Amino acid sequence: MCCYIFYECPGQTLNRQARSRYVVPAGCVAAMIAGCFIVRYDNPLTATLIVAAIAIFLIALTHPKAGFYLLIISTGYVDLVKRLGILAGNLTYGDVVVTLAIPPILCACICVGVVFQHVFQHRHLERWQYVILAVVFLLMISALLKDVSGGAGLLEGLRDFANSCAYFPLILIAGILFPKPEYVKQFIKFCLVIYIPVALYGIWQQIFGLNGFEIDYLHTGYTIVVSQLDDIRPRPFSTLNSPHALTVMMAVLALLAFFIHLKGSKRAAWQIPAGILFILGCWASLSRAGWVLLGLGVIGWIFFRRALTTTGFYGLVTAFLVMLIVNAACRPEWILFFGGRSALADAPTRPCPARS
Repeated sequence: MCCYIFYECPGQTLNRQARSRYVVPAGCVAAMIAGCFIVRYDNPLTATLIVAAIAIFLIALTHPKAGFYLLIISTGYVDLVKRLGILAGNLTYGDVVVTLAIPPILCACICVGVVFQHVFQHRHLERWQYVILAVVFLLMISALLKDVSGGAGLLEGLRDFANSCAYFPLILIAGILFPKPEYVKQFIKFCLVIYIPVALYGIWQQIFGLNGFEIDYLHTGYTIVVSQLDDIRPRPFSTLNSPHALTVMMAVLALLAFFIHLKGSKRAAWQIPAGILFILGCWASLSRAGWVLLGLGVIGWIFFRRALTTTGFYGLVTAFLVMLIVNAACRPEWILFFGGRSALADAPTRPCPARS
């Protein structure tokens, strides 16, 4: 679809035929400007991504629900695009930062779009939504203070905050955009379908190894998994940023595929094969955290059938997390089961100053 700009002379009313002489296809002009920007940019892939990101941000501002779906796609494949940048020319650290900044900015645009909708439509939050908003706000403030005061500097702290806490508002936003169970099921179905290629690519990497451009990207040092070069065979990470992220995503999606009834009161025919595929993707990552999440998910599914056992389950999980935080200085040896210095193992013990 092409947009048009109409120019009329002041004080003169033009009929349709006369007006057509002054019609300028704005879409063509925008395409020419974008093409010039892409050609002049050092890395054409990064420039193309910037142009696409601007369009995506505008969609998220005007249609937050569509932006939420685009966020799922971007978080699943932005790291693959980042690595492909090494094939497009001179890849710099700035190109990597620009690429990875797209999902957090998109998340912010979704939140702003929801706020605009509530303002223009004169809608108000419900009481329980105000409670969630307060909790999310306090979590973000505490995380921001922790990241900024960690000694790594302001910019480094802001980067850590964007990576870990920028998505906290989605806890509230998701409930606003998907108020009915059928909307949630449609969204879950979309997530499962979108991440099927991620699972397939992870299995492919496990069987045939990483591609040449992925090894070249590891050599740049612009990645948190650069230590994989020390392994005889690097572990698969598919289109995501690390094997840990792959195994966690595959485990969560497998649980959704097995336990959520997407076709009325029963599962769709494709859910079981999709769940098996996600479990294979979890296996391909060679990380143990995913199997722990699968076990917890099965236990939770058993407990969630009754209100009393649900309350007991949440109590046990809360007590377990409190125990980890209180005993962080000791760092029990069994925490190494989660993978040594993996993100899951470091999360409860990161504040401890006694750690080496």
